[in-house]
Amino acid sequence: MKILTPLILIALSIGLFFVFINPQYSKAKELSTKIEANKKMIILANQLRDEQSKLEEAYKNISPKERDTLKKILPDTVDNVRLILDINNIANDFGINLANIGIGGEDNQSGGSGAGQSTGNRTTNTVDSAAQSSKYGIIQLSFSVTSSYENFKAFMERLENSLRLVDITDFRIQAGAVNPTGQQEFNYSVSINTYWLK
Repeated sequence: MKILTPLILIALSIGLFFVFINPQYSKAKELSTKIEANKKMIILANQLRDEQSKLEEAYKNISPKERDTLKKILPDTVDNVRLILDINNIANDFGINLANIGIGGEDNQSGGSGAGQSTGNRTTNTVDSAAQSSKYGIIQLSFSVTSSYENFKAFMERLENSLRLVDITDFRIQAGAVNPTGQQEFNYSVSINTYWLK
C-alpha cells in the first residue's frame, strides 16, 4: 500500500498535467503571442497617425497656387475633355489642328466625359498592365496633325515643357504636300500617355 500511494500520486500528477495544466499553459502562451502582435500593431498605427499628421500639416503649408500647379502635373481625376482642350490650345498657338483624336487607357469610365470615346478613325485601347495595381492611372491619347517640321517640332517642345506629365508612346510620319509658302508639310501621328492620381 505504501508503494502504491506514491505511484498513484505520480499518475494523478501526470494526468493533471496533460488534462489541465498543459492546455492552460498553451492557451496562456497563445494569448501572450497575440498580445505582443497587438502591441506591435498599436505602435505601427501610432507611427502612421503621426506620419499622417505631418503630411496634413505639410499640405496645409502649400499655397493655393502651388496646389493648382500640382494638380496640373498629376491631376486626381480623369478629365479627358480638359486634356484634349489643353493640348488643342497648345496646337492652336502654332496654327496646328488636331485630327483623328482617340482616347483610351485605364479606368476612364470613372472620370470625365468623353471617356473611352474616339473622334475620327483612331482609338487607343491598350492598357499599361504595370499601372493596373499602382496608385496612378494612365490616359492614352492619340492624334494626328499636318504641319511643317519646324512648326511641329516647336509644338512638341511646348507640349514637353507643359506642366502635365506626358510620355510619347508611338510616333509616325509621312510626307505630305507643299504648303502655299513653299514649305514641305508632313502628316504626323502621335500617341501619348499622361497620368492621374487614383
